[in-house]
Amino acid sequence: MSGPVVAIGIFDGVHRGHRAILGRAVRRARALGTSAVALTFWPHPAVVVAPHRAPPMLLSLDQRLAAFVACGIARTVVLRFSKTFARQAPERFVERVLVRRLRAREVVVGHDFRFGRDRAGTVETLRALARTHGIRVHVVPPVRVRGVRVSSKIIRRAMARGRLSTVRRYFGRPPTVIGRVVRGAGRGKRVGIPTANVAVTAGVLPPPGVYAVQARPLGAAAHPAAPWWPAVANLGWRPTVERRHPAAPVLEVHLLRRDVPPLRGRTLEVAFVQRLRPERRFPSVAALVAQIRRDIAAARRRLINV
Repeated sequence: MSGPVVAIGIFDGVHRGHRAILGRAVRRARALGTSAVALTFWPHPAVVVAPHRAPPMLLSLDQRLAAFVACGIARTVVLRFSKTFARQAPERFVERVLVRRLRAREVVVGHDFRFGRDRAGTVETLRALARTHGIRVHVVPPVRVRGVRVSSKIIRRAMARGRLSTVRRYFGRPPTVIGRVVRGAGRGKRVGIPTANVAVTAGVLPPPGVYAVQARPLGAAAHPAAPWWPAVANLGWRPTVERRHPAAPVLEVHLLRRDVPPLRGRTLEVAFVQRLRPERRFPSVAALVAQIRRDIAAARRRLINV
């Protein structure tokens, strides 16, 4: 088999724009009878060169790797991004990574691809350097949805504003977060509505509120394509039951099925489908429970065809 077709990028979110790059690499690999490889970086370069400006990641590295596989990528190479790596010249990156390590036959990048010390390398730099090694470069134009160029930055902005339908258009799927299920106070279980308290470790949260969501466990005991469970979630500060304002919003997920294994200590992926209502203070716990039962019914109706 000849050298692979290599798609290069951070691909945070693996949104429609990223999938256009990955998809081009897969199609070119099939046409050439070779494999498609994703070349990505960890941590995000901004974490290393400008940590005060580093954006929150839309997906964890594991989520990105699973998304690459779903796009048809045969293998992923994750390069550790460090200050030393950031200082290398564009010529060195092409020679050491694309030529020697990957033996790339073709390379696919986005229109705004930059690389090398001080981001000095442009698409045209890449074309010129690759040409000397017989590597063909494909540049994928931006993807626009309703006239808006899809980017991770605009997805973060829309998510922070609670525009879930907009984010879904850009992603092509509901936005997700992942986190570890931790011990809670047990209040939900005492009133017959148990919840999984999720300490979020990756993803961008929407504004506080009650949401119809889907959830699934991740990790060694779960297949990457594990089925989604319908659920309802409260994201916020629990003003009816909390005497002190928590330092950060709390995500509590109630699963709408009974055959769920114990989840404490597991990693849960939560997909936000629709906001049902804002979070608010109720005059009593009984009033809160009555509203939660209405929320559950609303979530069931919303998720029935998802």
